[in-house]
Amino acid sequence: MQKPITLSIFLILFVAISCKQKPKGGPIQNTWWQLTSYTANNKTMHISPDRAITLHFDEENANGKAPCNSFFANYRPDDVYLKFTNLASTERYCEAQELENAFLDLLRQTTGYSADEKELTLLSEKGALQFRSLSKTEIQGFLTKEKQERLLALFDTIATTPPLHLYPIIEVDNANGYPYSGQLIDTSLYAAFENTSSDVWFESGGRVYAIGKYEDFYLCRIPGRYVSSDIALYVFSNGELRRAETVAWAWCDEGWCNQQDAWLQDLNRDGKTDIIQHYQLRDNTGKVKEERMSVLVQTEEGIFEEDASFTPDPALFPLEQL
Repeated sequence: MQKPITLSIFLILFVAISCKQKPKGGPIQNTWWQLTSYTANNKTMHISPDRAITLHFDEENANGKAPCNSFFANYRPDDVYLKFTNLASTERYCEAQELENAFLDLLRQTTGYSADEKELTLLSEKGALQFRSLSKTEIQGFLTKEKQERLLALFDTIATTPPLHLYPIIEVDNANGYPYSGQLIDTSLYAAFENTSSDVWFESGGRVYAIGKYEDFYLCRIPGRYVSSDIALYVFSNGELRRAETVAWAWCDEGWCNQQDAWLQDLNRDGKTDIIQHYQLRDNTGKVKEERMSVLVQTEEGIFEEDASFTPDPALFPLEQL
């Protein structure tokens, strides 16, 4: 009675071993891939294109995007063997967390691989990850999206009761206590801005800072006449940050100083943020030589237009002492 059972078990094991994929190796440095399916617990799951999971190998490191987070690791290929070490990821939760966990677990357990120009398979005792190669156009798209995400992540939400008072800075190298000092934006991320802004910044060599996100606007401190003192509002549209309005700025020359502060508030209660601006020109004794108030109302199209029907009292919107 024992022989048929023993024989059956032997046949099952033989079939399982013979069907298991064997690693073949192949070149993987400087390649880009997208996950198409994975196998775990003898079950294969196909990945929807809208849940794009990517993997990029450079000379020594691997990185990519899972559904929820970016991940990073070192890798070491050796003939047909492959090992990922120091695997880490960012810590943002999303609805596809279960898929991401399964992917990273199989990535962490990888012991071998097979790669050619079109496909990559990562193998482990727990299962397999199947990838397709990305075209140059797709790679460029992922790189552009990555820059966008890195840039937008610099803008922390500004939570304050309206109106939000924005004012410039004169001593940019002494920003202690200045609420809009912001985070320095790396020049490699300028490509995520509209060309008009990025071209000027590259030519001027000025620095750009991410202040924060307020309502639908991304606030930046950008190069002004002499220093990075201007504050501008940007909106994210069609995959890039586009300048909506420069609202606050200041510069001084031979003791004479120009200054404009701004307040963000929904003045006409249409659910859109409007701008109150207060400008002064002071001479070298501090005497006000010119002063004006203006109101920019946001249209349905998101464009700011001056509205003379609003006449704000300058005393209610005092300029910050710089």
